[in-house]
Amino acid sequence: MNENFTHKGEWFLPASKDNRIKGILTYDMEEGSSLELLGNFAHEEFLPNVKDEEIILGITSDSKLITLYRCYVTQAGGGTIVHGQESGMPSTVYSALYILEGVHIDTPEELKFNSIASEIHNLDEWIGISGFTPDEITQESLKKHEFNVHYKLPETLKFDISNDLKGEFRFTISRPGLPIFRKEVNLKQKVQVIIISYLDSPIDKLLEHLFSFQNFLILGLYRKTYPTNITLGGEKFVYDYGGKPRRIPIRLYFPVSIRSDVVKPKSAISMLFAYGHIHKEFPTIIKEWYRKYEILEPAFNLLFEQFYNNDRFTENTFLNLAQAAETFHARLNNHTKMPKSDYAQMKKAIYAGTPKEFHRWLKEQFNFGN
Repeated sequence: MNENFTHKGEWFLPASKDNRIKGILTYDMEEGSSLELLGNFAHEEFLPNVKDEEIILGITSDSKLITLYRCYVTQAGGGTIVHGQESGMPSTVYSALYILEGVHIDTPEELKFNSIASEIHNLDEWIGISGFTPDEITQESLKKHEFNVHYKLPETLKFDISNDLKGEFRFTISRPGLPIFRKEVNLKQKVQVIIISYLDSPIDKLLEHLFSFQNFLILGLYRKTYPTNITLGGEKFVYDYGGKPRRIPIRLYFPVSIRSDVVKPKSAISMLFAYGHIHKEFPTIIKEWYRKYEILEPAFNLLFEQFYNNDRFTENTFLNLAQAAETFHARLNNHTKMPKSDYAQMKKAIYAGTPKEFHRWLKEQFNFGN
């Protein structure tokens, strides 16, 4: 997700897979996607009747399967007519909200998955667990020019999120090959947060779960962060070439805003809190975070907007934070002057005894009267 790309290929609609049009798919991590077709699905050269498409499928020149979801026409032009000459091929440009790489999915109803995995910028630094064992360097080893690298993959950390969700921190490492001649060793550990749902869920819902964790991470880092890649998985998306069936890794792409100052890794000493500070209580904390997120989402959104937008403290920043505090308080406390049922009965009685031309004014007063 943090790399731009361009794919040449053939593109078609699920209902007419033999009707293929050549085109180029471009993905920019900040601008999003653009699919430029040399023609249109209506096969009309002049005044083409093009429309938004829920799904467009594609096969790239390097045989990647692509599903574009929620595609909107951004440009459509007919062929230019020149007297006495052949007309050029018209082009159509779509913008897709989501790019799914690795599968063809024909209908929105089938776009449901039960897991989402993501590497997030600075997640490694926040967790702070490494499989590398520091080598003891002595005067003797320096004289002999001896250096040893010891590594053991850390175990997956599992935790419950809710009755319907569970999570994992899963570590991976790129293993070096076994060349005949070696002059360097390159080992890089990465960590993913994986959220697994007991029920198949649409993309938007899984992203909500992921972004809830991302905002928790922002609170710890006290800095904006972003997903560097996202992979979806589901029981029905598997391939079997003989032997044990394996899940198809489905890469998900959509626009992500990245500031240059965010790209730098952050050290644990400059974080509000790191995983190491709370690792014993983390299973309880993260479960409570997701539970409260459902109640306090409006307040959280106002708070985290300050991290996503900019670091400058402006008048709007103050107002948003004040409103966040007010919303937080209102969501957690019930300070009504009378029970809601009694208040409803009182309003009904007042409306009944008041001319209708005053009802609009009364409604505004009643909104905050209790």
